[in-house]
Amino acid sequence: FMTHRTNTETRNNIAKYMISFFDEYGRQPSFREIGRAVGITSTSTIAGYLHRMQKDGELGKTETKNRAFYVRPDRIMYAEKNAV
Repeated sequence: FMTHRTNTETRNNIAKYMISFFDEYGRQPSFREIGRAVGITSTSTIAGYLHRMQKDGELGKTETKNRAFYVRPDRIMYAEKNAV
């Protein structure tokens, strides 16, 4: 029996992981690191989540950097509160 997470739960878990990873390491996690943390092996699936989260205003992106996605400051408390 597989556990199915909703899209919202996965997005919240990605955001919470990105916040805690940055707090611990001082950099943003790679797509693979995010995938391992949320149980998704496909980096293209992670990329899709991050691009949709950016489009929806949950993430910002620094155009000039690798690992350029970040949780927008106004979304941090929401992400921490709603992660599963």
